[in-house]
Amino acid sequence: MEDRDRLFLGHFAVAHLQPEERFGAAARAGFDGISIWWSELSASDDGESVDRVGAALAAAGIGPAQLEFAPLGVPMTDDDWSALADDMAAAADALGCSAIHAVALGRGASPTEVVRQFRRLCDAGARVGIPCGVEFVPQVSSVETLADALELARATERPSAGVVVDTMHFFRGGEDWDALASMRPEEVVAIQIDDLPLTPSTDYAEEASAGRLLPGRGELDLARFVAAVESIPRQVPFTVEVASRELQALPAEEAVGAMAKAAREVLGLPDPASSR
Repeated sequence: MEDRDRLFLGHFAVAHLQPEERFGAAARAGFDGISIWWSELSASDDGESVDRVGAALAAAGIGPAQLEFAPLGVPMTDDDWSALADDMAAAADALGCSAIHAVALGRGASPTEVVRQFRRLCDAGARVGIPCGVEFVPQVSSVETLADALELARATERPSAGVVVDTMHFFRGGEDWDALASMRPEEVVAIQIDDLPLTPSTDYAEEASAGRLLPGRGELDLARFVAAVESIPRQVPFTVEVASRELQALPAEEAVGAMAKAAREVLGLPDPASSR
């Protein structure tokens, strides 16, 4: 199976579950990988938390996807940020992650500082052969649109720099199809897929954390989006990231299984259970 034909599960969709529970549910639903949350690892325990997460992934029978997320724009000294970047790259390398995500939360961050920090993160990732992507987030980030994220990635002048494209943020951020078409394959570090009603919530953060819908169950033009990223062409798997209050109320197996099934239907991926 080619990397692009695999299917990942995003941490944000199952953040309410304990690691072992989310890893097991993802594996049984047929996901090929699951993203790892940086705050669940510790840089000060001599690798014990990385070893523990790696063992839990192996026991569940699932691999790691992306390591999320580096907080761009936070007030840190150069030495402290460099240490964070190195620690994240080392953890991502030890676990076998496919990429490192960064997000510039907070709209007051200095653009110069964001570029400097992202460049340093990309340097750390490049030393272990791992690309870094910045995720744009409307309304709550200084990197609000796909065009903003591409400008940041290109400003780093690093070949390992790219973008994390989430369908929610793409559509809520203005549906910039020209910017999407301008992306080079290596700039597409990750693609997160979910669905939404056409009418946005008045609270963007709340909608992002609990109001998303299963792919194909909302009103976004996912067919056009998928066709657009295929034409780049993409080289990475899709990552399902349906953060939903309704799904979180269901048993883990049922909720994660529904995410896998809906995504496969929209993306035209086979159900791995049918080949057993």
